[in-house]
Order: sequence, then C-alpha cells, then structure tokens
Amino acid sequence: MDKVSPKFKPKTVLVVDDELDVVRLVAYHLAQAGFSVYEAYDGKSGIDICLSNPIDLLILDIMLPQLSGWEVCQLLKAHPKTYRLPIIILSALAEEEARIKGFQLGADDYMVKPFSPRELVCRVKNILHQMEVEKKARSVIRVGEITIDFSRHRVFRQDKEIFLSIREFNLLKLLATHQGCILKRDEIIEALWDQDRFIEYGNIDVHICHLRKKLEPDPHKPRHIVTKKGVGYLLAS
Repeated sequence: MDKVSPKFKPKTVLVVDDELDVVRLVAYHLAQAGFSVYEAYDGKSGIDICLSNPIDLLILDIMLPQLSGWEVCQLLKAHPKTYRLPIIILSALAEEEARIKGFQLGADDYMVKPFSPRELVCRVKNILHQMEVEKKARSVIRVGEITIDFSRHRVFRQDKEIFLSIREFNLLKLLATHQGCILKRDEIIEALWDQDRFIEYGNIDVHICHLRKKLEPDPHKPRHIVTKKGVGYLLAS
C-alpha cells in the first residue's frame, strides 16, 4: 500500500457527501494512501469541521442538504481561515455549466461521478504537492523595507531583525497573506483567537499599535499597517 512515512504527520482530507457509500469508499482509499480523513454528510457540518479543524483538502459534493456545495465553496473561499483550502468537487453534475461554475467559485478540480477512487487519490496528491511548492515560494514576503520569513518566524526592517510576540507575528502574518485586502476586526478575531473566547476590538487595536511601533518609521503616520476607518486594517506595500 502507498503509506506515508510514520515520521511525517499525515495530511487531513474532509469528504462531504450525503451518500454514505460514497463517503466510505473515498475515505477507505484515502486512508490506504496514508491520509487522515474527516467525514460530513451535509454542507453546514462540512463548514463547521473546516473552521474547527486543520483540514488540508476538501472533497465536496454539490447536491447536499442544509447548504449546497456551491454555497459551501463560496463561503469557505471568502473566509480568512479557509480561503486557501484546496477543494475538489465530486459530483454527478456533468454539464459544462456546472463544471465552469465550480471553477468560478474557487474549486481547484472537478470530478464527475461515477469516478475512479484511485484517480481521485492521485488528484488529491497532486494538488497537495502543488500547494507545498507554492507554500515554499510564499515563505518569505517583502513589504517595502519589511521582510517576513514565515518558515523561521523572523521579521526584519531594513536588514535589522525585529522581535515580535507570537500574537504580533501571527497578526502580521495574517495581514501579509491578505496583502492589499482590508481585514475586518471580526475576521481577525475569528482567525487568531479561539471561538469560545470573547475578544474586544480594543485588543486588536493594541496589537496593531505595537506592530506599528516596531515596524513603521513613523508609527503615527503608518505607511504599511494602514487603518481603514470604520472597516478594519490592511497591509499596504
């Protein structure tokens, strides 16, 4: 069997389909290939699992109860925690319009039922491999005079290392991975704090203030960590 080496943590795949036989078939072949597998049978449960667990890839049916696969795909691609989550749509909808819609909503691949489980596993592996390649390419980001090394958890400004707390680094990383996009305070809280904790907006503002003091030439006139009044924050180049 094509097992992964025990020294590596297995990648985690979520299978969402309302047909029990399909879920079990896919889960079996993924497990045989060394993957850890979560299962869900409706759209809402699929979203809940994605937001509360470290899922590496989602296999998603379209015709689901509660929330359709279209809605699940759209919601996950718009969420700061899951917008990079690779999605393979596995559906009986074979029409060209359905396939095009899937890709337009952000799906990375589309397979039509009936399907080959072995081919599906190959597609999963290929997408995850490509994600690893892209992740390494994104491991260092430069924003003006600021350099962020994600893999080593180090930050530099004009070649001088700046020491950040874990919370500050994670906040900067979140802004950097959404560079140029405004992140609302609610989105920042949801991405960086446990859902069962109450976090006031003022906590976010304090961390932003600390980042500006450490990274901006003039913290009172920030060039990179920018406030959009009444909306949120963004990292500008």
